[in-house]
Amino acid sequence: MKRADNSEGSTGRPPGLLERLVTPIGAVSISIAIGGVIALFIGLIIWVFFHEMRSFAYALMALGGVALLLSFLVSYQQAAPILFGRRSRLGLGSVILSLLLIGIAMLVNYVVFTNNARVDITEARKFTLAQRTVQLLGELEDPIRATAFFRETDAEQQETASAVDDFLHEFERRSDNFSYRFVDPDTDPITAKEYAITRYQAVVFENMRTGKRQTIATPPVLEEQFVTALLITSGREQKRVYFLTGHGERDTLDTENEGYAYAYAGLISDNYLPLTLNLLDQQEVPDDAAAVIIAGPKKDLVEGEGSALEDYLLNGGRILFLLDPWTPAGIADLLRNWGIKVEDGQVIDLTSSVGGDPKIPLLQRNQFAADLPPLTDVLDVAFFPEVAALTTAVESDKMPSTISYTSVGVTSYDSWLISDPAQDRPVEGDPQGPFAVAAVVEAYAPLELPPEAQLTYKKATLVIIGDSDFAANRYYYAFSNSDLFLDSVNWLTEDYALISIRPKPVTFRELVLTTRERDFFRYSTWFLLPLTMLGLAGIVWWRRR
Repeated sequence: MKRADNSEGSTGRPPGLLERLVTPIGAVSISIAIGGVIALFIGLIIWVFFHEMRSFAYALMALGGVALLLSFLVSYQQAAPILFGRRSRLGLGSVILSLLLIGIAMLVNYVVFTNNARVDITEARKFTLAQRTVQLLGELEDPIRATAFFRETDAEQQETASAVDDFLHEFERRSDNFSYRFVDPDTDPITAKEYAITRYQAVVFENMRTGKRQTIATPPVLEEQFVTALLITSGREQKRVYFLTGHGERDTLDTENEGYAYAYAGLISDNYLPLTLNLLDQQEVPDDAAAVIIAGPKKDLVEGEGSALEDYLLNGGRILFLLDPWTPAGIADLLRNWGIKVEDGQVIDLTSSVGGDPKIPLLQRNQFAADLPPLTDVLDVAFFPEVAALTTAVESDKMPSTISYTSVGVTSYDSWLISDPAQDRPVEGDPQGPFAVAAVVEAYAPLELPPEAQLTYKKATLVIIGDSDFAANRYYYAFSNSDLFLDSVNWLTEDYALISIRPKPVTFRELVLTTRERDFFRYSTWFLLPLTMLGLAGIVWWRRR
């Protein structure tokens, strides 16, 4: 009996993929296809990691695509049955789906990379720029560049540099006219010398058109520092704030506990130009005064000084009065004419005070006026060592419509007005609170107009606080004391947006555990998870057994 002819080969099976492709033409086709795949892969790597060579990457990927197409055309007869067979179609569908998923992932990554955005999820919005800062950056007309000088090899400096980079990156995102760079003074001493850098951890803001520079020393890294440098280098005009002198007021150059050096520096940080004013020398308040500060006068006004301040207010002036108990009569008379009475005596608070000392009343958020934004928006807690009480000079129903009086902060119901500074407890006859210890007045005319004055409808603005100690160096940085001082000046000068540019509080959260809780966390991490996984594995084994 004859053996049947096996045309498919001696093995009795159809030729496989390799056997059908390994022909002279198939070998050439495979070589071209492998070269095309390699070209596509290398082009993709270059496109992802080497942005400056993307043109070459496009050419390489195009070459790879052409090679694959050519490979298919060369070995079409051998490849077509394989590529269009049922198994191949299923495999091809899986490949196409995988490529689509990879392509979508790459597209999403590319969009995110080229359109980056950050979300600040911290409770205090620590990494979010204030609206005032965003506005200033949007209004930049000249190109401003910041140069940060930090050692790359110093771990401590790099920690500060990271915080600086966060702020400067946000500045750059908000303005096309702002840029920044980092320079290591050790590896680039020429640039450090050019910018006169004598210490590390410094940032220099530079107006690239005018060449004006402003240097900031870090740490600390504060948004208001950068805003001040931005204002100075961009040529923004500084408002002038005058401290009245000649009556024993607080010294703005005194760095001791009772001085106002910190308050003076705070005004500079808010881009004000603080100056001193002696009315005996100048006879009148300068026309360029954005506000006048009378901080803790011990002596009375002399002839002519009261009239100069009165004229200033009649012309729409703005004054911040920081007083103390038993205010000099001349100051008290001036305030009375604008609707404010400073009570004789000192306020003590038996319920809300610092360290249980009733002579240092403490005001919390709910004791500040809620209807006086933005002055009280950021106030949380402030205290006032030896504070005077304020009230209206006339009864509320007799107050003329030209004067608006608002209490800013009041003491608790367990507060008292004492007449003897040696007292720390009330005696019979002492008035009981609450008392206003801070107030604002907006007026178009005083209670009694002088004969020569006419109603000009220029609004005078006064902020009166019955204490000057709260803003002294000793207490300036305690709680919201510094905010109250600076916000009062901002409110007077109508720089409302500056109130929002304050250091963001860093909240410290500590997890405190009892011994039992600590042991639970310890042993659950050691045994709970492994035992859970072992139990699940046992269940799976049991069901499949």
